[in-house]
Amino acid sequence: MQKLYTELSAYALELYMGQFSTPSTVVDSEGNESYTEDAQDKFNEIADDIEAILKKNRMYLSLTMQMQIKAHLLNLGIAETRIEDLSNGLFILWSALCKLDYRNLELVCNEFEGLASACKKFGEIEDRQYEFFNSKGEEYK
Repeated sequence: MQKLYTELSAYALELYMGQFSTPSTVVDSEGNESYTEDAQDKFNEIADDIEAILKKNRMYLSLTMQMQIKAHLLNLGIAETRIEDLSNGLFILWSALCKLDYRNLELVCNEFEGLASACKKFGEIEDRQYEFFNSKGEEYK
């Protein structure tokens, strides 16, 4: 994600500096190119703005990137009208389970039998985390 911030920020800086015909880089006596002080300040400002936008929209971005699970559900014969809700619901459950500490993971997995299995399957299909362990290293099923 950091590489994405940097690339987007550099591109935005080029566009910004270009509108003023202001050089954004300088070359030192050894031939090394670096941003001017003004350009570096603007780069940092742009990078912060882009990071805030991406963080704010991370859930949306994650929800729209669930192509494997959608294809899997479609191949199972699930109606196309239900696939979006199912894939979003599975993502939200999986995401919540990934954030739990051992104690809460144990409480949830013991109370809702099969939830860890569903989230594990989602993780496998989406090529994401798919193992959920307790503090003793035992996997929840």
